[in-house]
Amino acid sequence: MSLQSGPMLAVSGLTTEFPLKGGSVIRAVDDISFTLAAGRTLGIVGESGSGKSVLIRSLMRILDAPGRIAAGSVVFKGRDLLRIGEREMRGIRGRQIGMIFQNPAGSLSPVATVASQFAEAMRAHERVGAAAARDRSIRALAAVGVEDSAAVLASRPYQLSGGLIQRIMIGLALVMGPDLILADEPTTNLDVTVQEQIIAALRKVQRDFGTAIIFISHDMGVISEISDDIMVMYGARAVEYGDLRSVVRTPLHPYTDGLIRSVPPADIRPGMRLQAIPGYPPDLSRLGGSCRFASRCARVRPPCEANDPALAEQAPGRLVACHFPLAVTADV
Repeated sequence: MSLQSGPMLAVSGLTTEFPLKGGSVIRAVDDISFTLAAGRTLGIVGESGSGKSVLIRSLMRILDAPGRIAAGSVVFKGRDLLRIGEREMRGIRGRQIGMIFQNPAGSLSPVATVASQFAEAMRAHERVGAAAARDRSIRALAAVGVEDSAAVLASRPYQLSGGLIQRIMIGLALVMGPDLILADEPTTNLDVTVQEQIIAALRKVQRDFGTAIIFISHDMGVISEISDDIMVMYGARAVEYGDLRSVVRTPLHPYTDGLIRSVPPADIRPGMRLQAIPGYPPDLSRLGGSCRFASRCARVRPPCEANDPALAEQAPGRLVACHFPLAVTADV
Protein backbone atom coordinates (compact mmCIF):
# COMPACT_ATOMS: atom_id res chain seq x y z
CA MET A 1 0.00 0.00 0.00
CA SER A 2 1.36 3.41 -0.88
CA LEU A 3 1.99 5.63 2.13
CA GLN A 4 0.95 9.26 2.43
CA SER A 5 3.63 11.92 2.71
CA GLY A 6 4.41 12.80 6.29
CA PRO A 7 1.79 10.81 8.22
CA MET A 8 1.95 10.76 12.01
CA LEU A 9 2.01 6.96 11.92
CA ALA A 10 3.18 4.72 9.09
CA VAL A 11 2.97 0.96 9.59
CA SER A 12 4.55 -1.23 6.94
CA GLY A 13 4.65 -5.01 6.65
CA LEU A 14 3.93 -5.58 10.34
CA THR A 15 3.98 -9.29 11.17
CA THR A 16 3.50 -10.75 14.64
CA GLU A 17 4.00 -14.42 15.46
CA PHE A 18 3.33 -16.76 18.36
CA PRO A 19 5.62 -19.83 18.34
CA LEU A 20 4.02 -23.18 19.14
CA LYS A 21 5.49 -26.36 20.52
CA GLY A 22 7.08 -28.40 17.78
CA GLY A 23 8.50 -25.43 15.92
CA SER A 24 5.40 -24.16 14.10
CA VAL A 25 4.14 -20.60 14.48
CA ILE A 26 0.84 -18.76 14.33
CA ARG A 27 0.90 -15.45 12.47
CA ALA A 28 -1.63 -13.41 14.43
CA VAL A 29 -0.82 -10.28 12.40
CA ASP A 30 0.25 -10.95 8.84
CA ASP A 31 1.90 -8.22 6.73
CA ILE A 32 -0.25 -5.26 7.81
CA SER A 33 0.38 -1.78 6.37
CA PHE A 34 -1.48 1.50 6.86
CA THR A 35 -0.97 5.19 7.58
CA LEU A 36 -2.67 7.62 9.94
CA ALA A 37 -2.61 11.42 9.83
CA ALA A 38 -3.01 13.75 12.80
CA GLY A 39 -6.61 14.38 13.80
CA ARG A 40 -8.04 11.38 11.93
CA THR A 41 -9.58 8.11 13.10
CA LEU A 42 -8.80 4.73 11.59
CA GLY A 43 -11.41 2.12 12.43
CA ILE A 44 -10.21 -1.48 12.39
CA VAL A 45 -13.04 -4.00 12.22
CA GLY A 46 -13.29 -7.78 12.14
CA GLU A 47 -14.57 -10.76 14.07
CA SER A 48 -12.92 -11.99 17.25
CA GLY A 49 -9.62 -13.67 16.39
CA SER A 50 -8.96 -11.55 13.31
CA GLY A 51 -5.84 -10.02 14.87
CA LYS A 52 -7.11 -6.55 15.82
CA SER A 53 -6.01 -6.50 19.46
CA VAL A 54 -2.68 -8.17 18.71
CA LEU A 55 -2.09 -5.50 16.08
CA ILE A 56 -2.40 -2.55 18.43
CA ARG A 57 -0.49 -4.35 21.17
CA SER A 58 2.26 -4.83 18.60
CA LEU A 59 2.25 -1.08 17.94
CA MET A 60 2.80 -0.48 21.67
CA ARG A 61 5.23 -3.42 22.05
CA ILE A 62 3.20 -4.93 24.90
CA LEU A 63 2.70 -8.44 23.52
CA ASP A 64 2.05 -11.33 25.85
CA ALA A 65 4.75 -14.01 25.79
CA PRO A 66 5.71 -15.80 23.61
CA GLY A 67 4.51 -13.29 21.04
CA ARG A 68 7.15 -11.61 18.92
CA ILE A 69 7.24 -9.07 16.12
CA ALA A 70 8.82 -10.92 13.21
CA ALA A 71 8.91 -8.21 10.54
CA GLY A 72 7.88 -4.72 9.57
CA SER A 73 8.21 -1.15 10.78
CA VAL A 74 6.08 1.19 12.91
CA VAL A 75 7.22 4.74 12.22
CA PHE A 76 5.66 7.20 14.67
CA LYS A 77 6.58 10.86 14.22
CA GLY A 78 9.74 9.86 12.37
CA ARG A 79 10.93 7.12 14.77
CA ASP A 80 10.58 3.40 14.14
CA LEU A 81 9.13 2.10 17.40
CA LEU A 82 10.35 -1.42 16.64
CA ARG A 83 13.97 -0.27 16.63
CA ILE A 84 14.24 1.90 19.71
CA GLY A 85 15.19 0.71 23.19
CA GLU A 86 12.65 -0.26 25.83
CA ARG A 87 13.51 2.76 27.97
CA GLU A 88 12.74 5.12 25.11
CA MET A 89 9.57 3.16 24.36
CA ARG A 90 8.38 3.55 27.96
CA GLY A 91 8.67 7.31 27.49
CA ILE A 92 6.34 7.11 24.49
CA ARG A 93 3.68 4.89 26.06
CA GLY A 94 1.21 7.07 27.91
CA ARG A 95 2.93 10.35 27.07
CA GLN A 96 2.75 10.33 23.26
CA ILE A 97 0.56 7.28 22.66
CA GLY A 98 -2.34 6.62 25.04
CA MET A 99 -4.23 3.34 25.18
CA ILE A 100 -7.75 2.43 26.21
CA PHE A 101 -7.84 -1.27 27.03
CA GLN A 102 -10.67 -3.68 26.24
CA ASN A 103 -11.44 -4.43 29.89
CA PRO A 104 -11.47 -1.04 31.65
CA ALA A 105 -12.41 -2.41 35.09
CA GLY A 106 -9.52 -4.86 34.93
CA SER A 107 -7.10 -2.09 33.97
CA LEU A 108 -7.74 -0.09 37.15
CA SER A 109 -6.98 -0.99 40.75
CA PRO A 110 -10.38 -1.56 42.40
CA VAL A 111 -9.19 -0.31 45.80
CA ALA A 112 -7.09 2.76 44.91
CA THR A 113 -8.84 6.08 44.38
CA VAL A 114 -9.23 7.39 40.86
CA ALA A 115 -7.15 10.43 41.86
CA SER A 116 -4.20 8.30 42.92
CA GLN A 117 -4.29 6.36 39.66
CA PHE A 118 -4.27 9.56 37.61
CA ALA A 119 -1.34 10.86 39.66
CA GLU A 120 0.56 7.60 39.17
CA ALA A 121 0.07 7.81 35.39
CA MET A 122 1.49 11.35 35.35
CA ARG A 123 4.40 10.63 37.69
CA ALA A 124 5.53 7.78 35.45
CA HIS A 125 6.64 10.48 33.00
CA GLU A 126 7.36 13.64 34.98
CA ARG A 127 7.57 15.16 38.43
CA VAL A 128 4.23 16.67 39.31
CA GLY A 129 2.87 17.95 42.62
CA ALA A 130 -0.42 16.91 44.15
CA ALA A 131 -2.24 20.14 43.30
CA ALA A 132 -1.07 20.12 39.67
CA ALA A 133 -1.94 16.43 39.31
CA ARG A 134 -5.43 17.04 40.64
CA ASP A 135 -5.96 20.01 38.34
CA ARG A 136 -4.86 18.06 35.27
CA SER A 137 -7.00 15.09 36.29
CA ILE A 138 -10.09 17.30 36.59
CA ARG A 139 -9.42 18.82 33.17
CA ALA A 140 -8.93 15.39 31.59
CA LEU A 141 -12.19 14.10 33.08
CA ALA A 142 -14.05 17.24 32.05
CA ALA A 143 -12.76 16.76 28.48
CA VAL A 144 -14.58 13.41 28.29
CA GLY A 145 -17.78 14.71 29.82
CA VAL A 146 -17.44 13.57 33.44
CA GLU A 147 -19.57 15.71 35.73
CA ASP A 148 -18.61 16.30 39.36
CA SER A 149 -14.98 15.35 38.69
CA ALA A 150 -13.98 15.97 42.31
CA ALA A 151 -16.36 13.27 43.57
CA VAL A 152 -15.21 10.85 40.87
CA LEU A 153 -11.54 11.40 41.76
CA ALA A 154 -12.29 10.58 45.40
CA SER A 155 -14.09 7.36 44.43
CA ARG A 156 -12.76 3.86 43.86
CA PRO A 157 -13.57 2.05 40.60
CA TYR A 158 -15.78 -0.58 42.25
CA GLN A 159 -18.12 2.25 43.28
CA LEU A 160 -18.64 3.47 39.70
CA SER A 161 -20.67 2.37 36.66
CA GLY A 162 -19.14 0.71 33.63
CA GLY A 163 -19.77 3.75 31.46
CA LEU A 164 -18.12 6.07 33.94
CA ILE A 165 -15.12 3.74 34.30
CA GLN A 166 -14.70 3.78 30.53
CA ARG A 167 -14.71 7.59 30.55
CA ILE A 168 -12.05 7.47 33.27
CA MET A 169 -9.94 5.21 31.06
CA ILE A 170 -10.25 7.70 28.20
CA GLY A 171 -9.30 10.49 30.62
CA LEU A 172 -6.23 8.50 31.72
CA ALA A 173 -5.25 7.99 28.08
CA LEU A 174 -5.66 11.73 27.52
CA VAL A 175 -4.07 13.19 30.65
CA MET A 176 -0.54 13.39 29.23
CA GLY A 177 -1.75 15.03 26.01
CA PRO A 178 -0.84 12.19 23.61
CA ASP A 179 -0.82 12.64 19.86
CA LEU A 180 -2.36 9.20 19.30
CA ILE A 181 -4.91 7.13 21.22
CA LEU A 182 -5.32 3.38 20.66
CA ALA A 183 -8.82 2.25 21.64
CA ASP A 184 -9.24 -1.52 21.98
CA GLU A 185 -12.99 -2.32 21.85
CA PRO A 186 -13.82 0.58 24.22
CA THR A 187 -17.60 0.17 23.85
CA THR A 188 -17.83 -3.61 24.27
CA ASN A 189 -20.35 -4.73 26.94
CA LEU A 190 -21.84 -1.24 27.20
CA ASP A 191 -25.46 -0.53 26.32
CA VAL A 192 -26.25 1.46 23.18
CA THR A 193 -26.81 4.75 25.01
CA VAL A 194 -23.48 4.54 26.82
CA GLN A 195 -21.76 3.51 23.58
CA GLU A 196 -23.01 6.70 21.97
CA GLN A 197 -21.73 8.73 24.92
CA ILE A 198 -18.26 7.14 24.71
CA ILE A 199 -18.06 7.76 20.97
CA ALA A 200 -19.16 11.36 21.50
CA ALA A 201 -16.46 11.78 24.18
CA LEU A 202 -13.75 10.50 21.82
CA ARG A 203 -14.99 12.77 19.03
CA LYS A 204 -14.82 15.75 21.39
CA VAL A 205 -11.25 14.85 22.39
CA GLN A 206 -10.28 14.67 18.75
CA ARG A 207 -12.02 17.93 17.89
CA ASP A 208 -10.51 19.81 20.84
CA PHE A 209 -6.96 18.45 20.72
CA GLY A 210 -6.40 17.14 17.19
CA THR A 211 -5.66 13.66 18.55
CA ALA A 212 -5.37 10.79 16.09
CA ILE A 213 -7.28 7.64 17.05
CA ILE A 214 -7.11 3.97 16.13
CA PHE A 215 -10.43 2.45 17.16
CA ILE A 216 -10.96 -1.31 16.94
CA SER A 217 -14.23 -3.19 17.16
CA HIS A 218 -16.04 -6.28 15.90
CA ASP A 219 -19.11 -4.09 15.32
CA MET A 220 -19.31 -2.40 11.91
CA GLY A 221 -22.08 -0.13 13.21
CA VAL A 222 -19.84 1.28 15.93
CA ILE A 223 -16.90 1.61 13.53
CA SER A 224 -19.11 3.55 11.10
CA GLU A 225 -20.04 6.01 13.87
CA ILE A 226 -16.51 7.20 14.56
CA SER A 227 -14.11 6.44 11.70
CA ASP A 228 -12.68 8.50 8.88
CA ASP A 229 -11.05 5.46 7.29
CA ILE A 230 -11.67 1.74 7.73
CA MET A 231 -9.40 -1.29 7.61
CA VAL A 232 -11.19 -4.64 7.61
CA MET A 233 -9.21 -7.56 9.05
CA TYR A 234 -9.87 -11.24 8.50
CA GLY A 235 -7.64 -14.15 9.41
CA ALA A 236 -4.81 -11.83 10.62
CA ARG A 237 -4.71 -9.92 7.31
CA ALA A 238 -6.16 -6.70 5.98
CA VAL A 239 -8.75 -7.58 3.33
CA GLU A 240 -10.11 -4.09 2.61
CA TYR A 241 -9.00 -0.51 3.25
CA GLY A 242 -10.49 2.83 2.30
CA ASP A 243 -12.37 5.90 3.47
CA LEU A 244 -15.50 5.29 5.53
CA ARG A 245 -18.08 6.55 3.05
CA SER A 246 -16.67 4.58 0.10
CA VAL A 247 -16.32 1.33 2.02
CA VAL A 248 -19.81 1.47 3.54
CA ARG A 249 -21.50 2.51 0.29
CA THR A 250 -19.65 0.15 -2.04
CA PRO A 251 -17.81 -2.61 -0.18
CA LEU A 252 -15.41 -4.49 -2.43
CA HIS A 253 -14.72 -7.58 -0.32
CA PRO A 254 -17.50 -10.13 0.33
CA TYR A 255 -16.52 -10.23 4.00
CA THR A 256 -16.90 -6.46 4.34
CA ASP A 257 -20.27 -6.71 2.65
CA GLY A 258 -21.29 -9.42 5.14
CA LEU A 259 -20.26 -7.28 8.12
CA ILE A 260 -22.31 -4.35 6.81
CA ARG A 261 -25.38 -6.51 6.14
CA SER A 262 -25.21 -7.96 9.65
CA VAL A 263 -25.76 -4.51 11.24
CA PRO A 264 -29.39 -4.13 12.43
CA PRO A 265 -31.18 -1.47 10.34
CA ALA A 266 -32.62 1.63 11.96
CA ASP A 267 -36.16 0.46 11.13
CA ILE A 268 -35.71 -3.07 12.50
CA ARG A 269 -39.02 -4.75 13.33
CA PRO A 270 -39.95 -7.72 15.54
CA GLY A 271 -39.34 -10.97 13.71
CA MET A 272 -36.96 -9.42 11.17
CA ARG A 273 -34.02 -11.74 10.49
CA LEU A 274 -30.52 -10.31 10.17
CA GLN A 275 -28.12 -11.59 7.56
CA ALA A 276 -25.26 -13.59 9.04
CA ILE A 277 -21.95 -14.68 7.55
CA PRO A 278 -22.04 -18.49 7.39
CA GLY A 279 -19.27 -20.64 8.83
CA TYR A 280 -16.42 -19.73 11.15
CA PRO A 281 -13.16 -17.73 10.97
CA PRO A 282 -10.10 -19.70 9.88
CA ASP A 283 -7.87 -21.61 12.28
CA LEU A 284 -4.60 -19.68 11.98
CA SER A 285 -2.62 -22.80 12.88
CA ARG A 286 -4.07 -24.68 9.89
CA LEU A 287 -3.92 -22.28 6.99
CA GLY A 288 -3.45 -23.60 3.49
CA GLY A 289 -2.70 -21.66 0.33
CA SER A 290 -6.28 -20.68 -0.48
CA CYS A 291 -8.08 -17.41 0.21
CA ARG A 292 -8.76 -17.33 3.94
CA PHE A 293 -12.39 -16.40 3.36
CA ALA A 294 -13.01 -19.03 0.64
CA SER A 295 -14.88 -21.51 2.86
CA ARG A 296 -17.45 -18.84 3.80
CA CYS A 297 -17.74 -17.00 0.50
CA ALA A 298 -20.68 -17.41 -1.92
CA ARG A 299 -18.51 -16.10 -4.77
CA VAL A 300 -15.69 -18.63 -4.46
CA ARG A 301 -14.06 -19.69 -7.75
CA PRO A 302 -11.10 -21.97 -8.59
CA PRO A 303 -8.54 -19.12 -8.28
CA CYS A 304 -9.74 -18.49 -4.72
CA GLU A 305 -8.91 -22.07 -3.76
CA ALA A 306 -5.51 -21.89 -5.44
CA ASN A 307 -3.97 -18.87 -3.75
CA ASP A 308 -4.59 -16.20 -1.13
CA PRO A 309 -4.93 -12.78 -2.85
CA ALA A 310 -2.74 -9.89 -1.78
CA LEU A 311 -4.10 -6.47 -0.82
CA ALA A 312 -4.09 -4.39 -4.00
CA GLU A 313 -5.54 -1.09 -5.19
CA GLN A 314 -8.75 -1.61 -7.19
CA ALA A 315 -9.83 2.05 -7.29
CA PRO A 316 -8.21 5.31 -6.11
CA GLY A 317 -7.69 5.01 -2.37
CA ARG A 318 -9.48 1.63 -2.26
CA LEU A 319 -7.53 -1.53 -1.52
CA VAL A 320 -8.94 -5.06 -1.41
CA ALA A 321 -7.59 -8.60 -1.14
CA CYS A 322 -10.02 -10.46 -3.39
CA HIS A 323 -9.79 -12.20 -6.78
CA PHE A 324 -13.36 -11.13 -7.60
CA PRO A 325 -14.13 -7.79 -5.87
CA LEU A 326 -17.84 -7.05 -5.58
CA ALA A 327 -17.94 -3.68 -7.30
CA VAL A 328 -15.41 -4.56 -9.99
CA THR A 329 -16.27 -8.04 -11.30
CA ALA A 330 -19.84 -9.14 -11.94
CA ASP A 331 -21.07 -12.58 -10.88
CA VAL A 332 -20.83 -15.27 -13.52
